[in-house]
Amino acid sequence: MRCVVATVAGLTVLAITSASGPVVTLHGKSPATAKPAESPGFQFRLVAFANDDLIAESGGVDPVRATDLTGTPYNEEVIDIPGWRLGFYRRQGPHMIAIQSPNLSRHLARVEQDVPKLVPVDFTGVVVIDYEPWWALWERTRNQESTAEFDALDNDYKDDWKDYVRSERAYLLDGLSPEWEEHVYKRTYEAFVRTFLLATYYKCKQLRPRAQWTFYNYPQVLINSDLTPKGVKGYGDLSHQASQLNDEIQWYFDTVDAVVPRIYPTLKLIEHWPPDERVPGEISPAIHEAWLSSMVRESVRLAKGKPVYPMHSAIFFTSYPFEREPVERHQHEEVYRILAENGASGVIVWHGVRNRDELALWRQLWENELKPAGINSDRAINGTGGGSSGS
Repeated sequence: MRCVVATVAGLTVLAITSASGPVVTLHGKSPATAKPAESPGFQFRLVAFANDDLIAESGGVDPVRATDLTGTPYNEEVIDIPGWRLGFYRRQGPHMIAIQSPNLSRHLARVEQDVPKLVPVDFTGVVVIDYEPWWALWERTRNQESTAEFDALDNDYKDDWKDYVRSERAYLLDGLSPEWEEHVYKRTYEAFVRTFLLATYYKCKQLRPRAQWTFYNYPQVLINSDLTPKGVKGYGDLSHQASQLNDEIQWYFDTVDAVVPRIYPTLKLIEHWPPDERVPGEISPAIHEAWLSSMVRESVRLAKGKPVYPMHSAIFFTSYPFEREPVERHQHEEVYRILAENGASGVIVWHGVRNRDELALWRQLWENELKPAGINSDRAINGTGGGSSGS
């Protein structure tokens, strides 16, 4: 066995090389960082962009980022980085990283190349690393039975990790009962993902120390779940198993600079309730507030004083017929109110445009829904006479 010790951005990386490959452990605290300039009141942050093809069609100019924010409270002090653009991330599952770069050297080398291309050197806003769909918690990581190859995008994350351990680290299972084997799978999975996330954070923080670095969808979105009693919406009163599981990854919330849960709308809030005729996918104001306020309160609890910026959407992400339709102004306003009243520091509105039809839709929803909702909510929440961006 051979031990190699190196220091990366205030983080001691101990790589223990054995027959089964290196195992990485992390020690140390977050490096001291410059505190970003504080802005009073609830913050409205907008991260909206066109894809590369549409930008090319528009002469190299992003037609979405050209949206005039003057006279509105929205600013663009946020960067969303898709997982495939940062480091050696693999959507197929962490087993792919563990097999191909067990000590994370390949990943961290690529992060060091990627960050300067993606984040300006003097950026002080929020940077959200969008690593999904597998997570730090074994219990909250999905698993769908599949017979596809180990490198397929087939959502069998737990099964793939078990196969990896049986193949590459079988000595950990020697003499164990099936019950104890399950403990090994959970422990090794969560240890590796923790190592991966922390190493990524510290490397990014070393490269752009003024930025506020975080990851997408922690704590994970929850509406109806078997981790809470029947009838409880979201995290409820924060005393249920769902919250207890989040406590197991307090290390994550203690490390990142901001907390960014996902609150994309999947159900349509009706302005005048009850409607004359209710259709599937519509939700009452009371139920909407119950789940959303619990999401914010759980995030604030875990953040322990750090800023909480829930990530909202300008369109519906849903299986109902109104998928990808614009979220209406009154629903945006209700979301902003609930976030502010439950302790969020602001909101991040995310939107992506893939083609010219969606570009036309963006311009419509910006003028008719997002812009007036932001101005109205800024007045109600912050007591301003108008927008702050560009003024």
